Amino acid sequence: MSQPSVDSTPQKKRSGSRSSATNFASDCTDQRSSRMDDARKEREYRRFYFDDIARCALPKNSTLRDLVDKRATDISSNLEAILKKRSQDPATPALMRQAINKCCEWLRGELISKNSSRYEKVIYPAHAALIRCIADHLDPEPAAAGSTDEAKRVLLPYASDLKPTGSDERIRIDGALHSCANASSSDNKLRPEYRDIVLVAEAKWYREQDEAYAQLIRYTRQVYANQPNRRFAWGVTICATLVRVVLFENDRMISSKDMDMTTSTGLAAYVKFIVSLCFCEEHQLGYDPSMTWCSENKYWIIKCPGRTPDNDDEQPATYYARDLVFVADHLFGRHTRGFYASDDPELVDQPDTFIKDAWPHAERGSEDTSRDELAILQDIVQQLKNHGIDTTDYVRPVRGGTVKLDGDHDDDTDIVLDPVVGDIEAAHPRMGTIAENDETNASTLPTELAAGRGKDDEACAIDDSSRVEVIPYRVHRRLALKPIGKPLYALSSPYELIIVLADAMTAHSKILNLCGYLHRDISTNNILAIEVDGRVRGVLIDFDCAIKVGSQRRVRAERTGTPSFMSINNLRNSSVERSELDDWESLLYVVCWLGVYGVSGANQSKYQADIERKCRTDKNYKPPLYAWECGTFEEVARAKKENLEDMGTFTGSVLNHFQREDGYAMLKSLARRLHKRLLFNSHLDNKYMGMVKRLLTFGNIAQCAMPTATKDCNDVEALTARISADLVVTLGAKPADLGALDGGLSVPEACREWLTGVRASGTESRTQVNNAHTSLIHFIACRMKELRDGLNASDAASNPKRFLLVCGSGQTQTKASENSSLNDLICAVVDPSVTQLGEANSTNTVLFVKAERSGRQDLAYCQLIHDTRSLYADQPNRRFAWGVTICATLVRVVLFENDRMISSKDMDMTTSTGLAAYVKFIVSLCFCEEHQLGYDPSMTWCSENKYWIIKCPGRTPDNDDEQPATYYARDLVFVADHLFGRHTRGFYASDDPELVDQPDTFIKDAWPHAERGSEDTSRDELAILQDIVQQLKNHGIDTTDYVRPVRGGTVKLDGDHDDDTDIVLDPVVGDIEAAHPRMGTIAENDETNASTLPTELAAGRGKDDEACAIDDSSRVEVIPYRVHRRLALKPIGKPLYALSSPYELIIVLADAMTAHSKILNLCGYLHRDISTNNILAIEVDGRVRGVLIDFDCAIKVGSQRRVRAERTGTPSFMSINNLRNSSVERSELDDWESLLYVVCWLGVYGVSGANQSKYQADIERKCRTDKNYKPPLYKWEYGTFEEVADSKERCLTGLERFTSSVLNHFKTEPGYDMLKELAHELCQWLLFNLQLDRAYRGVVNTTKPHYRRPGTRVNTNTIIVEDPFVKRLEKDARDKINDDLAEVMDLYKRAAVSALYGFCQ
Repeated sequence: MSQPSVDSTPQKKRSGSRSSATNFASDCTDQRSSRMDDARKEREYRRFYFDDIARCALPKNSTLRDLVDKRATDISSNLEAILKKRSQDPATPALMRQAINKCCEWLRGELISKNSSRYEKVIYPAHAALIRCIADHLDPEPAAAGSTDEAKRVLLPYASDLKPTGSDERIRIDGALHSCANASSSDNKLRPEYRDIVLVAEAKWYREQDEAYAQLIRYTRQVYANQPNRRFAWGVTICATLVRVVLFENDRMISSKDMDMTTSTGLAAYVKFIVSLCFCEEHQLGYDPSMTWCSENKYWIIKCPGRTPDNDDEQPATYYARDLVFVADHLFGRHTRGFYASDDPELVDQPDTFIKDAWPHAERGSEDTSRDELAILQDIVQQLKNHGIDTTDYVRPVRGGTVKLDGDHDDDTDIVLDPVVGDIEAAHPRMGTIAENDETNASTLPTELAAGRGKDDEACAIDDSSRVEVIPYRVHRRLALKPIGKPLYALSSPYELIIVLADAMTAHSKILNLCGYLHRDISTNNILAIEVDGRVRGVLIDFDCAIKVGSQRRVRAERTGTPSFMSINNLRNSSVERSELDDWESLLYVVCWLGVYGVSGANQSKYQADIERKCRTDKNYKPPLYAWECGTFEEVARAKKENLEDMGTFTGSVLNHFQREDGYAMLKSLARRLHKRLLFNSHLDNKYMGMVKRLLTFGNIAQCAMPTATKDCNDVEALTARISADLVVTLGAKPADLGALDGGLSVPEACREWLTGVRASGTESRTQVNNAHTSLIHFIACRMKELRDGLNASDAASNPKRFLLVCGSGQTQTKASENSSLNDLICAVVDPSVTQLGEANSTNTVLFVKAERSGRQDLAYCQLIHDTRSLYADQPNRRFAWGVTICATLVRVVLFENDRMISSKDMDMTTSTGLAAYVKFIVSLCFCEEHQLGYDPSMTWCSENKYWIIKCPGRTPDNDDEQPATYYARDLVFVADHLFGRHTRGFYASDDPELVDQPDTFIKDAWPHAERGSEDTSRDELAILQDIVQQLKNHGIDTTDYVRPVRGGTVKLDGDHDDDTDIVLDPVVGDIEAAHPRMGTIAENDETNASTLPTELAAGRGKDDEACAIDDSSRVEVIPYRVHRRLALKPIGKPLYALSSPYELIIVLADAMTAHSKILNLCGYLHRDISTNNILAIEVDGRVRGVLIDFDCAIKVGSQRRVRAERTGTPSFMSINNLRNSSVERSELDDWESLLYVVCWLGVYGVSGANQSKYQADIERKCRTDKNYKPPLYKWEYGTFEEVADSKERCLTGLERFTSSVLNHFKTEPGYDMLKELAHELCQWLLFNLQLDRAYRGVVNTTKPHYRRPGTRVNTNTIIVEDPFVKRLEKDARDKINDDLAEVMDLYKRAAVSALYGFCQ
């Protein structure tokens, strides 16, 4: 009888050894509980059922299959007969009789009643006896030895409840089976060894199946760690008399259903499985026949596929390896293993080749080699050689390919699961990625489990865009690589580490720049050290995650790498394209990791001992960087972000934990510099850094300022040529006096030095550059005036519409721009000969200029953004804005439109071309129309009467005549004080100028997204409001308390042109599209993930703009298309801050949500933007009432009242589900959750304006005295969408937490107690409603369900409850909750009415 080679497998070093990438933080006394927690999570995320999984163990040979059926039937029949007779044949061998006696009580079910506790103590001996009985039946007679019908092996049990050797955890297992030649050759008293175990058996009580799975996962993991030739693994769980067979493949644990040992069917099925394992081939046991252990010579014999850089003959070569360098000690993933090997057995102790063995993802039948590491490495080496680069320090492939079974069959998932893979797909027809099939969001998986890999496996996540089977397809690949190096922990000092890391990143840059491959998996395991000419060098290895990139050096977003070293962007799996900066961020984590835990093995061992000692004395102690390793992807990302948020936090939480030995000070300095350059460089060093992500470069953007009239264009060209020539002449003349500009041909010395490049050394100050630029603008204006008046020129040009001057020193700033520096406001004037401008105000400030030193362009952008937003706040008629940045002698013109800041290329003022281009821009601004400056000609300020005159389009509910009506408004209610977005503004207006102080109409002005040429009105607010009002009237409902459209439509320029993006960017919009052909959403086009933008910047809007996010699934232009729309609405109301008490607030909110429900139920529209700005108060019959306004985000819903997921609303009030932009469909529950945040917001900050002002003063005082003070709900307003969602989720985790973090901060004045009670009720009904529990509770009830994170899998056998923040409920369940919430609101409304008016409604 043949014996499996694994029986002689050598003992491996502990799986927690330093060959593991990330084990230091978890190798402490709490490691057991940590790994048990991991196992429980793996159980939930990886498990699914297939009844016939044991069929994978049936022999491939049909003769052997028939023999298995016969033997199994004989054994089962024999056992059944014995159980029925309760006696045995005296002729039965004594050993078999003893085994049968032990298991009879178990098989009859009698063992249960006798042992109600510690059941596993008695169940496994009974199971072991059954296995022994089967082995005795299969044990061949001596005369039959060598016959064709003998079993290849027999499986025998170990003694139960022992601690197997080979584990870094001193844990006992219930039992395991090992392989022997015959039943009499094994000594059952020998201690189990993980290197010999064929499968683990775990025994539990009836209702402990889930715990049995978790224990089995934990123990089987050690089998992988100790058996380098393990491809997959079997396992068995025994719960009382119920047995299940489990197969562990790379991505799933596939379990059979219960086999009841007290029934004939169950017993026969299990016996057949055990007999199959005795007859099947070795590879069906899970072993790799191409890798065998030579017990005589103590080395591994490894067959490596024959594809080499020179040929594809596929003839395998033999390698010999004694050292296993990388251990696959995780149950799921690629199972990457590494060996130091030689192709000469005599030189096995002098290895020169590294053998890499792994199971990467692949696509069935595909010839694509873009993810084939061998092909990638061959291409890299060839391209480096083509560039004349010595490849000594680069990893080079010797040979490799797909491992073969039986000589010609690829070893892959189909081989592992043959013959049931097709049946599994049929039984589980849902198609998708791993996460999709699990109903699991990868961001909520434990880091070592998600993306189908263990934390030490460094696996490339499967492409999220691909559609794969229920069992993701993998292939078994093996590579022979050179050179071999030593791991980083084998280095002797931090100095050597720095050299190695520098070499590795140099190689990284060359491979990226010359070969076009981005590595995407920088980690401690993927950088090795080699010695060349007596000096240490670094080598970058493992290109499994590498991908070919384009000229932009970006790749589509997917999560790849080793979690402890993945970038935050990567961990969050955001839609932001990956770049080399993600790899540099990973390097920072490598430096920090080794700085904290030590470089050399001695340092690591010492530090490990310190950690274990601290863990023993303090159970709550967590080692430094612990959170980088343990937790979900999102939790690790959050921990890293908190650690790296600023230099002080980074120093305290990371750098102060660095080792103190010689050399670590330099490593700490390196970490500090990497941190600063990566996260706080000039590109990011501003709180408006998110807006820089919107930057788009287009060289000819200044063309948008060219006048539309042909004559004006000709005048601009002529004046530009004349003034530029004058400047060139002046610069060559004798230096003039600083104030002598009257002659028109003199330039002040400061300007002369600037334009001639004298101050181009980079040492010039901002003030010097500003003064020089001011002189230049003044020169242009004065020269234009001279030419206009015909002075000193016979060919005077026509009249410009305005002149531009820069505000001089000492000018007054507007309130909105009070932080702006002097000398950076360009204003429009009538006569440029004035030496001092008047007050710089909203009527004459045209644009801002920001000057910085050379090389600080991005900081200039940030400052320009900061100041330009004040133009929108001060100028209600502002459509877009211009700006100018100056860095030394380089000038850039910037146009701010609703979604982008579009910058020109550098105009070098020291060259005639650059100077002429800038002069032309300034002259163009003097001649162009008002709307080309960024103003709205349909909205003008009447300085005499002090009101705005507003033209509103003429489309009304009764006709579409498009004749605009005139309104007069004195009060601007809503200010567009953000630079990007819809720029929503609101006015209280009247159509009678005599009644301007008695307004009856609300004018809403905004720039919503639209589709070019589309007639679709589903997002047209005017059409939506008209439909709502008509349907309400049809149902006989009085619309007094509902917002009603009077007229509205698209604003026109010049009477017939729609005011839209194309008008703003005319005539260059087509050129921009051609220059930037990439199509996608805003986030894709500015390489920015909306979830990582500050909330007030993402989704194309400000936090007060309540903008509907652009549909993430739509494909839009580089410049998203918007139209300028204006609506006249009734009634007008006062904002919530104008209410006098919380009682009034409650009434208003109740009315608004009543209207919300009616509009949803009767008209079919979901509002999707409940916020403080979108609910107004009106007075009807002397009583306050509430009105719901702003239906910009509203959308028509179907009978199920769900709409496709997209992020909409105002971040401070958006639901958590909405903030995370999850795939869960939106419903009315999201709007109710928004109402909860409105109640909390006004409860904390106060209802009336007086209260808010007082509270604001208190906050400002506390902020002055304590720089670290953050107001309540601060994080609901500031941060990324994800951060705001995290903050809300922490506040609302439970009622106690909600009370302490929110309710306790409510104001204490009269009425706030009722508001607090309302918030408490809303929270309880909305987030902890029994309907939610019932909808997602498993079959086992519990009085205190624990909530899981969004997107995780719900299994009917567990007691996990769906996270209430993700409300994927059926319509009936949502209706019930909706009714409950409406009842709560009505109850509090009646109480508030009673408190205010003395009677109940």
